[in-house]
Amino acid sequence: MTFAAPILRVLGPIRASETPVSGERARVLLAVLALAEGEARSPGYLSEELWPEEPPQDSRGALQALVSRTRRLLPAGALVLEPAGYRLTITSDLDLVCAALRSPEDTLALETALALWDGTPGGDLEPFPVAADLAARARRARIDLLRALSRTQTGTNPAAARGHLAELCRADPLNQEDHLALIRVLDALREPASALAVYAGLRERLAESLGVDPGPELRAAHARILQRDGETQTLPPEEIADPEPSAPAEQALLSVGVRGFVDPLIGRDRDIRALQTAVGQHRLVTILGPGGLGKTRLAHAIADSVRGHIPRVLVAELAGVRTPEDVTRALAAVVGVRDNVSDARIGDAPRLDLAERLLTRLAQTPTFLVLDNCEHLIEAVARWSAEALSLCPSLRVLTTSRSPLLLPGEIVYEPGRLAIGDADQPGPALLLFAERAAAARPGASFDPELVAQLCERLDGLPLAIELAAARTRVLTLPQILTGLDHNLGVLDPPRAGGNRAAPERHRTLTAVIGWSWNLLSDGERETYLACSVFPDGFGIRAASAALGRDATEDLEGLVLQSLVRVTEDAQTGTLRFRMLETIREFGAGELARRGGEEALRDRIIDWAEAYALELLPRTDGPDQVAGFAHVGLELDTLMWALRAALARGNADAALAIFGLVSFYQARLSIYTDADGLAAAILALPRVERGYTGVRANAAGLGFVVLGVFGLFDNLRTGVTALTRIRTLIDANAVTDRRIEAFYRMLRNSAAPDRVMTVLSTMANDPEPQVAVYGLLLAAQLAENAGRAQEAIDFAMRAETLARALGDLWTLTMTRVVLAQLTSEVADIEDSIAWAKLALPGLTTLGLVENRRHILWLLAIYTESPAELEPLLTEEPSPHMNSAEEDFRSVAWAGRAELSLKNGERSRGLEQYRLAEKNFATPIARAYAWYTMVAAGSLAAHGLAHEPDLTMFRCLRTRAIALQRIGGIHTDMPVWGSALLAVSTLGLSTPAVTDLSLELFAVCRAFSARQELPALRYAIHEAAHAEVSGTETVSRAMAAADALSARERVERAVAILNDPRWRAAGA
Repeated sequence: MTFAAPILRVLGPIRASETPVSGERARVLLAVLALAEGEARSPGYLSEELWPEEPPQDSRGALQALVSRTRRLLPAGALVLEPAGYRLTITSDLDLVCAALRSPEDTLALETALALWDGTPGGDLEPFPVAADLAARARRARIDLLRALSRTQTGTNPAAARGHLAELCRADPLNQEDHLALIRVLDALREPASALAVYAGLRERLAESLGVDPGPELRAAHARILQRDGETQTLPPEEIADPEPSAPAEQALLSVGVRGFVDPLIGRDRDIRALQTAVGQHRLVTILGPGGLGKTRLAHAIADSVRGHIPRVLVAELAGVRTPEDVTRALAAVVGVRDNVSDARIGDAPRLDLAERLLTRLAQTPTFLVLDNCEHLIEAVARWSAEALSLCPSLRVLTTSRSPLLLPGEIVYEPGRLAIGDADQPGPALLLFAERAAAARPGASFDPELVAQLCERLDGLPLAIELAAARTRVLTLPQILTGLDHNLGVLDPPRAGGNRAAPERHRTLTAVIGWSWNLLSDGERETYLACSVFPDGFGIRAASAALGRDATEDLEGLVLQSLVRVTEDAQTGTLRFRMLETIREFGAGELARRGGEEALRDRIIDWAEAYALELLPRTDGPDQVAGFAHVGLELDTLMWALRAALARGNADAALAIFGLVSFYQARLSIYTDADGLAAAILALPRVERGYTGVRANAAGLGFVVLGVFGLFDNLRTGVTALTRIRTLIDANAVTDRRIEAFYRMLRNSAAPDRVMTVLSTMANDPEPQVAVYGLLLAAQLAENAGRAQEAIDFAMRAETLARALGDLWTLTMTRVVLAQLTSEVADIEDSIAWAKLALPGLTTLGLVENRRHILWLLAIYTESPAELEPLLTEEPSPHMNSAEEDFRSVAWAGRAELSLKNGERSRGLEQYRLAEKNFATPIARAYAWYTMVAAGSLAAHGLAHEPDLTMFRCLRTRAIALQRIGGIHTDMPVWGSALLAVSTLGLSTPAVTDLSLELFAVCRAFSARQELPALRYAIHEAAHAEVSGTETVSRAMAAADALSARERVERAVAILNDPRWRAAGA
């Protein structure tokens, strides 16, 4: 057998086409797919492998982006997307090894396959789970190769077989078959001393690890070598009595306390694999986590998996052991060591020799011991484990606990929550609920979205899901969800729920958490209650503020009891603490019963107010990235405190927090919170009259945001906000000069000419921060008016100033604007350059929607289907209910353009129709992106001489409405794009050819958006010239150029309303 060099190498550092793969998740993706042996792996499966700890919010989009980047490393068609998921079509070195093993007599193929190893498989994949999977798979494959080679070469090339067998023995130092083969080969090579040394080493290891002697075949081979070399006098009598002695009785395999379960263990395959690896490599492993996570089930699964491999497997249930003194007696009972005191009772001091006899028994036989539920006896269990492990070399201990033992060498494994998934790809949480609910109410069906919502609410906690499923006997899912809003008692069944065999502490969720509550100190309980007020994650500063004292020590105690989880935020470098929702609700219920909520809320509001005033200056300038990161990190707590302050009438706190949050969100293009809180903020007393400094700035910026929102949506809100800003300006309270500039702009917003004058003044302000905003807003206003080149000039000045300021947001947004503006004038090269410059800032600041737009623009201009893929779902979403789905539809328009570019006209037009129809709701169709996609679709059909009259009527009507409603505020580039699309009807309909040509000539002045190739002026001009002739087109364009700006708009409106369209059937 011969084979070519593999394209993908995984038997060492991951390489594609002999090039090292630099991205760690790209390496993981390739390794996972290589292990699939040519089969597809679903996006859900891949996401779990790529982000095992904390998946991104948009895991599917992140996966698609990763796939896009990875494909660049591979030949075309190497990584494909199929209905079942992603699949590799190329051969890896591991595939070649498997192919060689299918021909075990082909020595050359086997040797060639063995030479493919180029390092440590999985070594560059840590800490991802696939590292262990690949290492284990490669190890098995190499062992199979070595054994196959040694079998074929033992008789023909024993010297080569020797090396292969030596490696096998190193890989598995207790494997008697491999050692026997090596001894025989060494004997054949006339190396008896080496053969005897191999035997001696194996005998020592077997005795130490398993307490057994080598098998009969090994003993016989050993005896023959000794006899032949004249050394038989040194042998013990039992070894020379018979060259083929009968085997002694095998040491009995013993297991005690290992339970079998009727119901399957759902969603824990990866945890079992990880724990099997851990207990195989380490002598002390702790399964750590909160109650109800399924630690006991996992421990029994691991104990069951090692039976047959270790002589003695024991499980000690410690939940019923009440005092530290009883730990030794409980363990002795499991091991089978009697106390020898007939009248001894639980609570009596054990005999002095019981602990010694227990350890002596454990030292005699290799033992795997599970200590289940240790948290209430953690000190005693830790002391006993430390002593036992030091005195019993063949003992391995697996514990389950809500608190670690904190011993040297302890490996802590924390199982994650069960993944939720969705209706199309249900995760283990949904599968667990479905199975348990079917048992509780056979034949019932449940809304998958509600089930997913419930499982998310329960943090994917297996016990909580099982209890909720049991409650479906008498409650609907909405009733359960509503009940959870008040307390956890809704999950407490009246009669042991669905499992009467469950221990009392696991029959209700309240009892599960109460078990941990009872183990806390008074200070830890106080901290638990205080932190249960936080809606989500929190830091030490916030927790200490809520508690009224330093919370560090007590938080550590809660972490050790698995009541609080701790992570480090990569952007800020701070520790974040979070309670599972079920644990938080238990604390909230306990707090409500004990009282003290009001004082806690006041302390958190005070902290949030001070923190907002501290952070506000950091959201501008060189420290902006850190400032944004801190605001985003604490946003949930800040919003909670803001609403609490409003409810309590605390105007000072509310204005400070709202100023920070609203201005931060406005720069992220998020206005929903400002909209919902506007009335409450403006109803606050006018306490700002006495403000100065940063407090005045916070109030002023909050009022500015309300002014912007109000003047375009609610005039009363806008006018009231302007009045409040005026109060601050008249008092000379604000030090942020942008506030006064924004005030002047908003006050003149009804007159675009006056706004432009204000912005020009801002643009020339000596204060750079004022000037850069003036230039950026002037660019947007000029662009909206259809003056693209003027807008570019403003934006270029803004970009230069932003670079000098070191303000990443203004710098990034000017680059976004420049990418868009240069695209409008069809300067593709500059547009790509600006887009690439904008991307890092968009990513760093979390400007999601702007980033999607830039990625889409780059995909269109670079004509790269791979770049579009992260913006697409595998199947088009049937409903438009979010900005994310909005961009997915736009991405389908991009894919349509690429199909048209490749000459696939029918496919491209179909994809365009799909993109337009995906905007399924009136709200979705209200956005500018819908007009752009509809215009692109209509234009593509018109240019292909396949006009869609239904779409034409819709877009013509929309264009009329946009101008009628928008008036002077009409977005001219978007309107111009619609007109350009409408003008294509005449390319195939002679009755309106002249009308269409005139509309095209007039709309050129409106700077139509040209990101989509179907909307580029040059293409349309050429199309009209082909139909009407070059001279006719030139005359029409000259006539349009002679009109004033106002006349062009008026003429365009008149053309849109011309009855000839309708007469032509449109």
